[in-house]
Amino acid sequence: MSAGVGPAPVPLGEYKKMIEFQTIKNILVIEDNVKKAFSDLVVSGQLLKRLGPAISSGNAMYIYGPPGNGKSTIAETIGRVLPGTVYIPYSIIVPGELINIFDPVNHFVAPPGDGEIADARWLLIKDLLS
Repeated sequence: MSAGVGPAPVPLGEYKKMIEFQTIKNILVIEDNVKKAFSDLVVSGQLLKRLGPAISSGNAMYIYGPPGNGKSTIAETIGRVLPGTVYIPYSIIVPGELINIFDPVNHFVAPPGDGEIADARWLLIKDLLS
């Protein structure tokens, strides 16, 4: 077993539960948030009404059309509708192994806020665009 310093590692089962809890399928997408995210774009009301449920479904989306019609812009804007933070543990323990998850070079800790959990083994990480 590897030696570690810092908060106790999270068992693999707890890590899996947290990942499943944070899945997009558990995110409530509010119509006003969709409208706000798309307010800088010229899109039809019909498209916005279709996007909300599609985002909320948690399923894969297929955006198609000719070059230059805004597919990438729509995809990036959808990303702004979703939360820009996620909880990750410092490390996990898998039978016989300690695996570091948090990497200070690639993960950016979010400032303290209302949604924090009291378990010091977890860090709230933010998206660079948040």
